Amino acid sequence: MGAWLRSLPKPVGVLASNDIRGRQILESCRDCSLRVPEEIAVLGVDKDELLCSLSSPLLSSVEQGAKRLGYEAARFLDGLIRKPASAGARKNVIDPFGLFARSSTDVLAIDDPHFTGAMRFIAQNFGKGISVEDVVAAGCVSRSGLERNFRTRLGVSIGATIRRYQLERARELILTTNLPLKEIAANLSYPSVQHMTTIFRKTLGHQPARLRQMMVSEIWTRLPALVLVHINRLRILIIDSAGSSIAD
Repeated sequence: MGAWLRSLPKPVGVLASNDIRGRQILESCRDCSLRVPEEIAVLGVDKDELLCSLSSPLLSSVEQGAKRLGYEAARFLDGLIRKPASAGARKNVIDPFGLFARSSTDVLAIDDPHFTGAMRFIAQNFGKGISVEDVVAAGCVSRSGLERNFRTRLGVSIGATIRRYQLERARELILTTNLPLKEIAANLSYPSVQHMTTIFRKTLGHQPARLRQMMVSEIWTRLPALVLVHINRLRILIIDSAGSSIAD
């Protein structure tokens, strides 16, 4: 895979068939010293929260409409059972639920060195307490011109872009680590936990502590089903290798 990735014209985007393959691509990029996402942007499929959050950089992923897909399949099967004569080829396209962007695709394909330089500076330093003046200096352009560029291309100001990067990183740390909120706020140069909490509530509708609590509750809710899936997979493997069923 490494040789193939090196042979691709850069910059390039790669859509993996699933998140497992996407993480393998990220690992190959790291082994080959290929920069993600600057040289190769990687997008997975399935939105596996565990795989995406453990990847480095964090893996962007497409969440498929699995529930609707199951519903439509069940409805089609029900129709076949009720009216076998109506069976026939049918094409039913199920749209994905959405795209969840993370670090592996966080790059702008814009041919403007001042703007991309400013964005790169923000992406690399947003947790260090940088100001708008710092970004302007990195972009080597007037503040009014850069502000106008940001509002034209992104629809928000330079300051709002810095805050967005801080908020997204804080959200990732809250959901994927056990770091105390006070430490997360300090690492991202928030003046205080209270300040970070206010921004979370205004932007996301939840306080940081509540967001972490919701994630933990979801994991415990899904845990019995996940264990059952792994048990069933193990049972299938044993049947396949031994050639006979096993006792419950």
